[in-house]
Amino acid sequence: MGAVRVRFAPSPTGRLHLGGARTALFNWLLARKTGGSFVLRIEDTDFSRGDPSLEASMMEDLRWLGLLWDEGPDVGGPYGPYRQSERGFVYNSFLEELRGKGLVYRCFCSEAELEEERRRRLLEGLPPRYGGRCARLSEEEADRLAAQRPFAWRFRVRGGLCSFVDLVRGEISFRGEELGDFVVVRSDGRPTYNFAAVCDDIAMRITHVVRGEDHLPNTPRQILLYEALGSVPPAFAHLPLVVDRDGRKLSKRDEALSVSSLREMGFLPEAVLNALVLLGWQPPSGEERVLKLEDMVRLFDLSRVSPSPSTFDLATLSRLNRKHLSSASSERIASLLGIELNGELYRALDLLKTEASDLVQLKEAVLLLQGRPPLGPKPRWADGLVERLLELEPWGPEEIGKAISSAASSLGVRTRELFEGLRLWLLGREEGLPICLMLFLLGKQRLAGLTRGPYRD
Repeated sequence: MGAVRVRFAPSPTGRLHLGGARTALFNWLLARKTGGSFVLRIEDTDFSRGDPSLEASMMEDLRWLGLLWDEGPDVGGPYGPYRQSERGFVYNSFLEELRGKGLVYRCFCSEAELEEERRRRLLEGLPPRYGGRCARLSEEEADRLAAQRPFAWRFRVRGGLCSFVDLVRGEISFRGEELGDFVVVRSDGRPTYNFAAVCDDIAMRITHVVRGEDHLPNTPRQILLYEALGSVPPAFAHLPLVVDRDGRKLSKRDEALSVSSLREMGFLPEAVLNALVLLGWQPPSGEERVLKLEDMVRLFDLSRVSPSPSTFDLATLSRLNRKHLSSASSERIASLLGIELNGELYRALDLLKTEASDLVQLKEAVLLLQGRPPLGPKPRWADGLVERLLELEPWGPEEIGKAISSAASSLGVRTRELFEGLRLWLLGREEGLPICLMLFLLGKQRLAGLTRGPYRD
């Protein structure tokens, strides 16, 4: 086998979710670890559900994560085009090859007829596969029906035992007769997923197919197609399911678990990648679990992927985010926030990054330092407290904390309410960055200016 070639092949029917992002990451890591190529292919043959804006969104999410591709719709490559909707000539060519070998036939069964056959077989305790009615038609009979009715093309499945070695799960065997003859081209001329994927993987010379285990049932059909087309199947690796803390499979429809949503919540791409790589893969013993992308490339090996379901939870991601945030440079944080650094902001980010849980908190703090009005209601006791703070010397976070605590009784407010009220007033939330550090960074002059604002109950 030559150079490793892998592909990430999403359908533009939803935002890039965590399971898809994990698949993209593992393919990207395999390509970078081996010096191979990472191909982005858009599987957009489902015209009723596809959305070009979602394709653009997926590509932007991959760029944000740093998973850049070597070949794809926007950058081109030697085996393009890289959208399935533009590859009809490829599928027609492979279909003609199968026809020439007598390995496909026209199927005229309607949806109602197929459903009735499926229902009957289930009642008889048989697997709900196609019984092969149209496989027995002569060419003359098929030609006559083709002039009257639409038809699909079905692949003739050979019987017997077939096996393949999955790089995650080991040897897997299946019997061809259990599959039944399956459709490769629909009656409207569109290729099915299995047929299009095999045609594209052959044409693009894909050597490894790394994907989620929900695709495992497709693999036997695809292997039969590879063999029928005279091609050696690629190596397969089916990654474990990603589940939530209750053991339920993560859904593509859960927008809160899309990459774009995590980005909006203030997570760093480094932290998201770190959480994703640990979903099914473990670093060697003695290695850190807080990993940068270059660490992942160095350590990655498919042999360390477990077939057991992997649990994702936001608490783990939040812990990793704090770690990556605290070790990130102020320049890196400023780039992610889209701000220009000056001396004051550099110093502020250097102090705040070890206290923040996400980029949203840092953005709020930076905007406040840049003159944005407070986000929350101004407490009735704010002027009295600020007046005391303005007299404070020396001016430091520890001294500010002590001054706030000592002012509580005279202001008739509990100490905790003072701290929470200040944070809610200045930053719009009761929990988050240490308020004494924020007051220190604001300085007396800006703090005095904030008290001129109106009360907002």
